[in-house]
Formats: sequence, C-alpha cells, structure tokens
Amino acid sequence: MKQRISRERYDFEKATEQMWVEEAERALKGKSIETLSRKTYEGITLRPVYTEQNSRAAHQIPGHLEKQNGWEVSQKLQKSKTPEELKAEIHEALKCGQDTIHLEDVSFLNTYEDIQIAFENTDLSATPFHISLKENIGFFPIFTAFLKNRNGSGRFAFDPFGEWIESGGSRMPLSDKLDAAADMMKALEEANLPDVKTILLDGQIYRNAGASAKEELAYIFANAIELFNALKDRGVPVDVIAGRTAFSFSAAAPFFMEIAKFRAAKKLWAAVLSGFGADPLKFPIDLHAATSLITKTKHDIHVNMLRAATEAFSAVAGGVSSLSISPFDEVLGKPGKTGERVARNTHYVLKEESHLSKVQDPAAGSWYIEELTSELAEQSWKEIQAIEMIGGFAEAAKNEYIQNHLSSLLENRLEDISKRSVQLIGTNVYANLQESAYEAKAEERVKPGKSTANSAPDIAKWIQDAYTVKATELNSLMYRDELQDGVKPLLQKRLSEPFEELRAASSRFKEETGSFPSIHVVVLGEPIDYKARLDFTAGLLAAGGVEAKITAVDEAEEDKPVILCGTDEEYKLLDLKNLSEKHPLFLAGRFKTEYAASLYQGMNMHEFLKNLHSHLGVK
Repeated sequence: MKQRISRERYDFEKATEQMWVEEAERALKGKSIETLSRKTYEGITLRPVYTEQNSRAAHQIPGHLEKQNGWEVSQKLQKSKTPEELKAEIHEALKCGQDTIHLEDVSFLNTYEDIQIAFENTDLSATPFHISLKENIGFFPIFTAFLKNRNGSGRFAFDPFGEWIESGGSRMPLSDKLDAAADMMKALEEANLPDVKTILLDGQIYRNAGASAKEELAYIFANAIELFNALKDRGVPVDVIAGRTAFSFSAAAPFFMEIAKFRAAKKLWAAVLSGFGADPLKFPIDLHAATSLITKTKHDIHVNMLRAATEAFSAVAGGVSSLSISPFDEVLGKPGKTGERVARNTHYVLKEESHLSKVQDPAAGSWYIEELTSELAEQSWKEIQAIEMIGGFAEAAKNEYIQNHLSSLLENRLEDISKRSVQLIGTNVYANLQESAYEAKAEERVKPGKSTANSAPDIAKWIQDAYTVKATELNSLMYRDELQDGVKPLLQKRLSEPFEELRAASSRFKEETGSFPSIHVVVLGEPIDYKARLDFTAGLLAAGGVEAKITAVDEAEEDKPVILCGTDEEYKLLDLKNLSEKHPLFLAGRFKTEYAASLYQGMNMHEFLKNLHSHLGVK
C-alpha cells in the first residue's frame, strides 16, 4: 500500500504581508521598508511589496482589457528606392518570416503601375500592410484603387494633429488635413475595405520628446478625442471613426511600467469609445508598438540588442497587435543585414521559445502590474481631463502646454543621465574609449517638388483617376511650400546624445593631434587604497572621451588640470593650496576643501566633462 503524505502536516505557514515587512526591515537593519519606495517619472510611487490586500486595482476608470495572444511581425522595409527593389525586398522579408509589409517611405511609388510592380505576387488579403502617409496623402487614392479587388487589410499611418505638433506646423492647412482624413474614411467605406485603418495615432513622438508613460498615453488619447470631434463635425459616424483608427506606441523602459502602459491603453481606449457612445467590445484597440529611439545609443551599439529585446518583451506582454523591433545599428543611419536579421528573429524567440504568443495577457494576476495599470490609467485620465479643461489637444498645443511639459521632462531625464541616476551602458557607464567611431549617413527621403496647392483634396475623384494620376501631382495640389498653422514643435532627442557629442569632439581631437585628450591622474598610497577611486575616475573620463594618464604629481604640466586619487587621509597630508595654484585641481571622492573640486557618484558628469574639454583644448 502506497504511503500518503498529509498535506496539512507539511503545509508551510502562510506568509502575511506583515511577516514580509518584518523580514525586510530586519534585513534593512531597522530602517523602514518605505525607504525602498521610489518615485517614477509618471509621479507614481513604487512600493516594495504589492499584495491583494493593498492593491487599488479594483478602483479603476471605466474600461476593460481585451485579451491578446500573437502579434504581427512588422519590421520596417527601408532599403528600396525603386518599385523593383521593393518587390524583391518584400519577397525576401516574407520568406524570412515577416508577416506585415511595413513601409515608412513610399515616395518612389508614384503611379498605379509602380504599385503593381512592387506588390506583384504578394497576397494582400493574407499579408497586412503598414504604410506611412506623412506628407504623401497623394499615395492613398492610388493604393486604395489598387486594393479594391484584393480585400486587403492594414494601416495607413496618418496622424493629422500628431504630425502638426511634431513639426511645428503642417505643409497642408490643418482643416484641409482633417477634411482629407474624413474623405479617406468615407472612401474606404465606399470601396468596401472594412479591414483598412486610415488613422494611426503616434505616441512615439511624445516619448522621444521626453514623455513618461503617463504623458504618452494622455497625449495620444487627447489627440484621439480631438480627432473624433473633428471627424464627427465632418459627417463621419463614430462607429466608422472607431473602426478606422489604430495606435502606435513606443516600447521603452522601465520594463514593468511599459507593460502597464500597453494594458492601460486598452482601458483608456474603451473609456474614450464609451464617452462617444461607441461599444468598446465591438472595436477592440488596434495597438502597434515600436521599440524606442530615445533609449538607443551610438556607442557600444550591441547593447541596443538587449534594450530592444526587453522593450519588445514588455510590448507583447502588454498585448500589442503589431510590433516593430529596431535593428541594433539603426541609430547609426542605415541598418545592416545582421541588425535586421537579429531584430526580426527576436520576434520568433519571443513567440516560439518564450511562448508569449501562446498566453493571453501574460501579466494578468501580478498585483504589481495590475496596480501599475490601474494607477497609470487614472493618472493619464486626469492629464486628459486637464487638457480638455484647456480646450482640447489643439488648444493645449497652441498654448504650448504640451511642448513645455515635455521639455521639462526631457530636461529631467537628461540631468539624471548626466548624474548617472539612470545608467546607459557604454555611454555614461562602462564606456570603451578605444571603440572605433562609426556613423553611417542616413539617406534623405525624396522631397516634394514645388507646390501649386490651391484647393482642398478631392479623395473620391482621385481614386477614380488613380490609373492616370501620379502621387506627386496630387501632393503638389495639397501641400504648401511653407508650414501652415504654426505651433511650437516638439524637441525630440535621444538620451545618449549629450555624451555622444562629447565623444565626437574627442574623436575629432584625436584626428587632429594623433591622441585622445588626456588628463594627469596622480595616485596616492597603495593600490588597495586608491583603486576604487581610480576605477571610478577612469570610467567617468572615458564617458567624455578623455584618457587618464597615471603620473607623479611633479610631472604634471603647470596650468593643466590634475586629478588626485587616494584616501581622504592621503589628501590631508598634501599641500592642496600650493597644488591648486599650479593646476586646476580635482579630488576623487567627496572631500571638502576650498582648493579643489570633488569627483563623486551623483555629480553632474556631463557638465564636468564639458568644462574639462574646454580646459584641454577640445573644440
């Protein structure tokens, strides 16, 4: 007879929240567990412990989370410059596992015949498209005519208000752009293309300008509200608007906040639809994501693989419909084959090896993420309400409320990078001074010719004439040479750029002189005494492209800066006053003296390195 183990006898004691707190505070040697809490850029306080008892997840804005498993592999196809090249690129991408045709530049597809060549032997009823219409609305009627008998599905990336605030105006009057958006929706209804979206509202422009997850959510949905009202005024039914609208968000960091952001987006979309009288269950959100540009770096670029992989993981765990993963070398200008392959295959590692495509809402049930989702949705909704109080998205942009808020957030982020409160591997920490500088030049998109714009677009007629007209001709009828409806543009900047500028100046200095800029570093005492501070100092200098030259104090050139590395006791034995009269003097570590500045963790590294460049003659 088999022996049975009594479950009751061997059960562990159930751990209460108080038991966790007591154990944590024991490890903290008497400090309160609240000392582990920290504030995020969203203004949310992250607590050390989340349980069912202390979760606020039940107190939510109206809405729900649609379940999602599986996503479109939507890598950008960005190398072609002719219809024939694009045809080959599409077929190669589909053969390698891509399942969406994602095109940011179609300026070289000018006629119906061009489109026929590019999409020959491509089944658009089985392969969705994702095509940007930025400053190229003339492409829409020609491609729509091409789609008519093919039952295609996909997204036209067109964001009237987003493009306007991003550029600081529009080469087409905003009212005409909104007229075009309304006409596009009506045209797709008439063409019986129910699975084609005409609007893709872009949250990446706000994230790349410094937004936290809260602002990205708030501004994209405030934009949606403004657009719904504008299109309703132009006679488009709410259900049509809802069915023709998609969203594109950045996938950035931190990891768990990003998962919460994508989940919160679903709740906010449901709340917006309910406010306009549409049924959220009838119109689940079409949610695209692209790994963030703001987090990528030009130095130690292979780290971008890791960043993109974790960002992609957060996006699919948050339940996106479609995902673009940036190649690790895209930030250099033009990605290579290796970068493109690694990025594309990252999808399949997440799908087939991590099995994320086999789970609906992988984050569900985590009290931490559930709470973040709820609080993030609430905070974003409050920001949306604040924008509505101003008069809506357009008024908030005209009053520079959005731009100024984002500028302030970007400044805070850059300061945190400068102080190493936020670390970028290979940039402000663990920089490799000997890394070869390389930067490919990005090819410019084809610029539109001289405008003859004098009237609003006539989308319906242009679809009828699609076989004989050219996209460039149609664009010339719509777009002006100068920006219309001017507004303060968004300032978009990668977080690593300030340090990359220092490294670029250092590389130019080396080209001119044969060596990197350098500074004398004097070590005091035995290696065990100075090594930690020397490692810190060398790492700090490398982030600015400056070489540390170990030397004796009496060998340093007069009037040239010198860094001392040793213990505080060693510093007390030196005549710092006399040394400071001969050299601009720095001490590694926090050491208070009127004769030298201290180098320490938490200082503004970028400011120090910029001033040091000036001392060393680096332009």
